[in-house]
Amino acid sequence: EEVPVSAGGPQASAVAVALLVFRLELYVMAPLCFFTFIAIRKNSYFREELEITTSFLQFLGTVFFIGPEFMTQCPNLHPFGKPVCIIDTFSPYDLLYFWFAVGANVVWLYVPIHRMVAAALASRHRKIVASGKNKRN
Repeated sequence: EEVPVSAGGPQASAVAVALLVFRLELYVMAPLCFFTFIAIRKNSYFREELEITTSFLQFLGTVFFIGPEFMTQCPNLHPFGKPVCIIDTFSPYDLLYFWFAVGANVVWLYVPIHRMVAAALASRHRKIVASGKNKRN
């Protein structure tokens, strides 16, 4: 059942952004994650670069997904329809629908940054080792 904006339902622009993000996840990120997995599993030469690309797009997607909410005073987060980005109540409902929903996005910011740094360091190390072997030959 659709909830109108006047009754606290989501705004049309938020629905459009969500649909765009969902389609990008399905048609771009899912295959990219799969190819990254295969590259890591097969120890491909470009595995770190592919991991950095995938992680960066995941980070960027999270920013684009949650960023507009915070720029428009969070009308599509609990409590719906109220211009509030931080709530000060801790009922079980609030914990589930606000603190967990917003807090879960921190994972999608932290993990990609961690993986980008780890992949960049691994790539640098691998290239230093490879250049050392080439100098000996």
